[in-house]
Amino acid sequence: MCDVVAIDDDEDLLTVLRSFGQCGAHPVDVEGYPPSPSAWAAMERSPEAPVILDLMMPGHDGIATARAIRQRWPGRILIAYTAAHEGTPIVEEARRSGLFDTVVQKPSTPDAIRYILRILAVGGNLGQAARIAAAVVAQRGVPFWRRVLLRG
Repeated sequence: MCDVVAIDDDEDLLTVLRSFGQCGAHPVDVEGYPPSPSAWAAMERSPEAPVILDLMMPGHDGIATARAIRQRWPGRILIAYTAAHEGTPIVEEARRSGLFDTVVQKPSTPDAIRYILRILAVGGNLGQAARIAAAVVAQRGVPFWRRVLLRG
């Protein structure tokens, strides 16, 4: 069993997400997979684990994948993780669909991802965590983010 399942076609990004989970006072076990039967098996093994899902993967539709995940596990936390910019059709569709608890844009700072994972580890409100992360990084910049929010 794991704390978070990440699904992305970029193995380097999956490695980074795994390492982000191990930082800080509240480590999070992140298992990362390409879109594959292995990813589905991980979700079966860890039915309560939130899923970080890339929206745009070659040969895979992130929205359709999210729909299938929601059908199988209606209460599961789903985080869309995408390189698409705000206002693009895929991001707008992800938001309108109601399938995702939040949408996080790539590249996000390691600290922003780490903060969201920490919030998940202690059972916090993910939507609020993502909004705080985005607002703090936008208003104060990453040095403030590191200094104040990510102690411990």
